[in-house]
Amino acid sequence: MKHLRLLLPCLFSIAGSLYAQSDSLLTTKVDSLQQLLFRTQSTYRDSLQLLRQQYMELSQHVQWQGQMIRELRERRRASARTQHERHVQSIRQTVLFCEQSSRSLQAIQNSIAGSYYFNTIGSLHNPTNQELGFSLKEATIRLAQEKIFSRVKRFKKGARLVALMQHIFDSPLSQAVSEVIPTIHYFQSITQLIYKAAFEEEDIAMSDLKAFEEELQKYLRHYEALSEANREFQQNLSSLRVRSQALHQLLLDFVRQQSSSLHPGKRTEIARLPLQDLINHYYQYSHVDSLIRNIEASYTEEGIIQYEPLVSDARLMYPVIGIQKVHQIDQELEALYREYLSLLDGYHQRIEEILRNSRQLSQQPEAIDKKIQELQEQYGRLRAEIVRSVNIEQVHHYMHRIPLY
Repeated sequence: MKHLRLLLPCLFSIAGSLYAQSDSLLTTKVDSLQQLLFRTQSTYRDSLQLLRQQYMELSQHVQWQGQMIRELRERRRASARTQHERHVQSIRQTVLFCEQSSRSLQAIQNSIAGSYYFNTIGSLHNPTNQELGFSLKEATIRLAQEKIFSRVKRFKKGARLVALMQHIFDSPLSQAVSEVIPTIHYFQSITQLIYKAAFEEEDIAMSDLKAFEEELQKYLRHYEALSEANREFQQNLSSLRVRSQALHQLLLDFVRQQSSSLHPGKRTEIARLPLQDLINHYYQYSHVDSLIRNIEASYTEEGIIQYEPLVSDARLMYPVIGIQKVHQIDQELEALYREYLSLLDGYHQRIEEILRNSRQLSQQPEAIDKKIQELQEQYGRLRAEIVRSVNIEQVHHYMHRIPLY
């Protein structure tokens, strides 16, 4: 017991020491745990912040990608819309171009076919026409009487020869021949008649025959000048007529091609129609414009035109070759128009010169001045009508409104 009492203080001392050591170790562990907790919390906060940052970056990237997709779609839609609008503008302006080109070409062809102005000049070829104060018929009979018949004292056939010459000029058959054969036809007929009379009548002198021929040649040169001017004009006119027919065929083929694109189910009927009927039935501006609007309506959803599928519709596609054809037609039409006006100008000037040179033949020179003025007025109206009806500037206007690709 005594020993136990002695031992207890030692045990308490040891226990206190152990407790003190345990407490210190616990404190150390707690500190370690607290530091670990702090580090974990810090790492968690850092990770959370990183996640938040990554999430924000991902969200921004997704938004950017969405924006890019929307912009891409919008650009593609805008591109399709621009392409479509370019196509339909080309189609519409080409229709207007073809309508005007057809009218212009028809105006040229109608003028080439004839006019009152040409008829007036044609009447001057008539050997019985007295509008210039003389005629081949009057001059021939007068010269025959002055240079031959009046110089023979007892020439009994004079009246009969005059009657025969009048018959030659007035004969319907001779009138018909004169439209094809130059006035040399009359000269040969009359001289043969006179020569036969001279052969039978010894009193007719060769000098008188020669004087008759020389004076008559002055009139013949006038009529031959008219015939030569008309012959050259008609030759050049025939060349322009052939070119106008070729241009008509070129325009017809182009309008058929354009109409078949717009109406693929009507190709057979379109291929049979002449130009004007084709335009009236399938290629008028109002008809084509209505067709375009109907096609656009078929690609419209909730009031919005779906341009991407619309641009793939073959009916509203405009090929690049279409521009080339339009330029070809425009150039040939203008060349035909300019050359025709130049031909008319030259012909008119030549006729005026021939008429002025005929003053010495006329017993009424004022009649020639009057005829020249009449022809000037007629030609002025004819030329102005050609310029107005062809309207080449309007053709150019429609062509230039077709977009270039």
